[in-house]
Amino acid sequence: MPVINVLTKTDLIGEKLKDILKWSTNLSTLENAISQEADGETYTLTTNILRGLNLGGFAQGLIPLSNVTGEGMVNLQTALSRTINLGEEVED
Repeated sequence: MPVINVLTKTDLIGEKLKDILKWSTNLSTLENAISQEADGETYTLTTNILRGLNLGGFAQGLIPLSNVTGEGMVNLQTALSRTINLGEEVED
């Protein structure tokens, strides 16, 4: 089943947006960030969940979206069109 991962309210995140987008495309970068914040069982559980998501094909990039500025709407529309129309462009 197709999945589109969207990160909403990006206008509220500020400086963290770049880090979050890096984490969504690079599993090792995310694991390194988690290792700095968590330890022991929390780290083990979190990294196991991440690896499971990656193996299941759910660890895909994010589409950053801001309702306030409208940023990302075109990318979301493109992703939805690709998913709904199986990649085919449909003319009105």
